[in-house]
Amino acid sequence: MFNYLQGILKVKKLEYIVIDVNGVGYQLSVPLSTFEKLGDLETKVKIFVYLHFSTSGPTSNVKLYGFLTQEEKDLFKSLISISGIGPRIALTILSGSSVKDFQKAVSEENYQVLTVVPGIGRKTAQRLILELKEKIEFSFSKEEKGIERDALAALISLGYKRQAAEQAIKRVLLDKKEINLEELIRETLKLI
Repeated sequence: MFNYLQGILKVKKLEYIVIDVNGVGYQLSVPLSTFEKLGDLETKVKIFVYLHFSTSGPTSNVKLYGFLTQEEKDLFKSLISISGIGPRIALTILSGSSVKDFQKAVSEENYQVLTVVPGIGRKTAQRLILELKEKIEFSFSKEEKGIERDALAALISLGYKRQAAEQAIKRVLLDKKEINLEELIRETLKLI
């Protein structure tokens, strides 16, 4: 329904922000990570939006949640898809950890990192990791596919810096579109 809102930041509180979009003020709950990166009041902002409709309890509730990046929004949606994790806990998780740090904790099955979040105990953290491991991409961007990802992992395990390895892999792939993993690693090593 909504993907993002672009307008003027009118209210900036820890609990929520208000964005004026053509004379309509939208109130959004945001994680601390988004709140800290927002500019001053009366500046133009673009916030990715998630509309949450809840029918729990005797009344229904509609609430907007805002995120500075699409990655934060995607992680929020993944988190609330897990039974027992509501929007409040998902915002708390995003407030206490960057998307990359959270992905790293899940990929390494480091549930201790998640237990520092209020409302997340050991069992919930372990269940979160188990369910999210299949849903989110880890440490590799969406452009990095199969062979590229495998080559990067191999080079990092050999002790090369991630950034240097990524750049070298991209240079090799620019010249050779059709290449197998062994050749890609060999050619990349020549450039590092």
